[in-house]
Amino acid sequence: MVEHTKQFTVFAVGEEWYGIDILHLSSIELLDGIRIVPNADPAIMGVVNIRGSLLPVVDLRYLLYQKKMEVTEACRLLVCAETLGSFVLAVNEASDIWEIDLASIEELSDAPYKKGISHVEGTLVTILDGAQLAKEIEHQVQKQ
Repeated sequence: MVEHTKQFTVFAVGEEWYGIDILHLSSIELLDGIRIVPNADPAIMGVVNIRGSLLPVVDLRYLLYQKKMEVTEACRLLVCAETLGSFVLAVNEASDIWEIDLASIEELSDAPYKKGISHVEGTLVTILDGAQLAKEIEHQVQKQ
């Protein structure tokens, strides 16, 4: 059976909206309890204890735009599924799970971490490539 739609968790990084396949996430948490890691890469906000596991927290805004995320009460932590690796993405806001028609996604071949863009409910959503994002984050974490 051919898949025509897929579910994505949609979230904000700065003023832009992004989506990642829900299969790449295990949970969404409040931005709380982050411990600073001395001399860490600027993209690494610190580490957080999620259900007994100490995981690195990546500032997705810094990774994408080289600008630090402004922390507000709306900020959330996207806990990535173990299939991608053990890390957490800090984002400005998490929306809902959106069902996106795969035919509506316009491919972006030359953009790192980005599979494509789609207009959903009047919003432009950039679809992230979870596997490519995980490779870059693993590289950032290993530099530590």
